[in-house]
Amino acid sequence: AGEAFVSDSSGAHAGGEDSELPTRAELQGAPGVTAVVRVQVGGEAAALWRLTVTLSPPELASGAAANCLEVCAGNPVVVDCELCAASVRQQGPASRLASDATALTHAVRASGSSSGPVLVGSVLRAAKGPGVLLLGGASACLVKCQITANHQGGVRLAEGASLLAESCDICGNGHFGVVAGRESGSILLGRTDLASNVSGSTWLCGSEA
Repeated sequence: AGEAFVSDSSGAHAGGEDSELPTRAELQGAPGVTAVVRVQVGGEAAALWRLTVTLSPPELASGAAANCLEVCAGNPVVVDCELCAASVRQQGPASRLASDATALTHAVRASGSSSGPVLVGSVLRAAKGPGVLLLGGASACLVKCQITANHQGGVRLAEGASLLAESCDICGNGHFGVVAGRESGSILLGRTDLASNVSGSTWLCGSEA
């Protein structure tokens, strides 16, 4: 398996310098990686700008989840990026036992109370799981982002995670736009469109509302 691009030092990782360019630079994961970009201790203030980040089908199915961006620590800033987490289909002998089996994918996965990515003007799409998965006290701030075409919902929060979304479109996803687990933290949605998700706009687990 290949290795993720690991940001363990602060700094910007940018595509085209000219904001008028019609296309972004592309960063594609090597076959078999579980994350295309991983932000960990030392890279807490990293920034991604004008990049298209995509997954590659693995050479051998590991069954592990795969992420365009995995945040293990810090508050990386993602500006004007497209994170495409298209389904990674299992191949090889395992496919004979479960021909439709797929590894779950996410555009963004953040875990841990020290993780709080900030995404601005970005597109998060085509995940097999939720487009954004927040766990273990992580938080996310989404501003003017589009979260769409994700099979298991737009954003899922669990284990004390929290979300701030401002002027976003969380539309056209399977399941709900936003799903909050019983132990999730705060959810603040300002001027955010939650239309056309298959099951509805939001689901607060354990709520009778």
